[in-house]
Amino acid sequence: MSRPPVTGPFTLYEAAPVSWSDTLRVPTNSSGSTGAGGAGAHAPSTSATAVVAATATAVIVLLVMRRIVPPVVAPPPPGGPGGWHRMHGGYRNVVPLSPGSPGRTGRRAGYAPPVSTPAATARLVAIQDELWDPDRGLLLVPAGTTPGLDLGALGLHSVRESALGALLDLRTGRTERAVTALRNVLALQYDAPGRPWDGTFPVTAEQAEPPDDAIEFLHFDPNWRQFLGTVLIVVLHEFGDALPQDLVAAAWAAVVRCATGEPVDRIPEWYTNPTLLHAWVAAHAGQHLGDDRLTAEGVARAQRAVARVEAVGDVDEYNSPTYDGVDLVATTLWTALPPTPEFVGWGRSLTGTLCRRISTLVDAGSGVVCGPYSRAYGYDLTRYISLLGLWLTVAGADRCLPAGIGPATDHVHDLYFLPLVEHLSGV
Repeated sequence: MSRPPVTGPFTLYEAAPVSWSDTLRVPTNSSGSTGAGGAGAHAPSTSATAVVAATATAVIVLLVMRRIVPPVVAPPPPGGPGGWHRMHGGYRNVVPLSPGSPGRTGRRAGYAPPVSTPAATARLVAIQDELWDPDRGLLLVPAGTTPGLDLGALGLHSVRESALGALLDLRTGRTERAVTALRNVLALQYDAPGRPWDGTFPVTAEQAEPPDDAIEFLHFDPNWRQFLGTVLIVVLHEFGDALPQDLVAAAWAAVVRCATGEPVDRIPEWYTNPTLLHAWVAAHAGQHLGDDRLTAEGVARAQRAVARVEAVGDVDEYNSPTYDGVDLVATTLWTALPPTPEFVGWGRSLTGTLCRRISTLVDAGSGVVCGPYSRAYGYDLTRYISLLGLWLTVAGADRCLPAGIGPATDHVHDLYFLPLVEHLSGV
């Protein structure tokens, strides 16, 4: 679809949104170019290796993939430094950031080298081949997963990224390797009815079974239900006919467990990214089972999420380069693969809301996001992989990802969402 001429740093699309790319406009820079093995056991080991693996997994969960809300603090007097964003009944300190100014990751030394979608895809394919462990049939945890802490030498295996890597392999014709990875991922799903971790997956294949007094986000990540359930549904819809039928049946059973294992009251309405994903996963699981109650649960959750955004004007996880990207994955999936007709219009509405704000606050020509924000790992998109950086790159920006992407690039695990983002960019 052709785009209108760029008339300034951002061009906003004012008509009713038809697709995410109609709403998200990429600015131009000064040169005129446009600018995110077999089944593994869960039982803990008493060996030193197992202790190291468990400790490293906990570090990954706490430092990179945590979903813990930071403490609420009282607002400063008027005229104080920085800005303040009201959220969840309290205030969070934020620092307004203008393009080219010092970011949370340090002062910029100038514009970063350009990185195109084909270049990023080529790097992802190379990283996938480098990290694939044929003996375990899963991907190794890359060194850049936790910034400042090299976990690549520990020999741990990523679960979510192995599933996303299987989607990449299916799209590039490496079906046998994808089938191996999917079988090994499915074998790791927790089957623990009545326990808070039922239906989720370990972050790494080496992570121990949660103890009876397990702590959420330390001993298990509950949101892996939503992420893995989403990836599996996409795989099933896009490649189900090319997969062995026993694997298809096992994948659907895993999706159902992702939906039904989720405690009813765990995800609060302000917790945007798992809320949007779970609504879609639950409704799809209900449709697959012919379970009207489960479908209605997903629809009702989606409706509440839309109503909340309409009431306050945006998502609660506001202006986060990581979670805006996840939200866009969810809202475009609502439109591209709707479990019920209502999801189509709701997905377009939420996508439009997100993209209009992103188009206002992102200088895609320099790869910097302006504040205020909540839950951001960084605001210089050239310093680490973010899902928003992936969306902007697919939209035509060429300075929203780090140059020289490799296994040691900060947050490189999020690069595995690139094939999914590319696929949804036409929605």
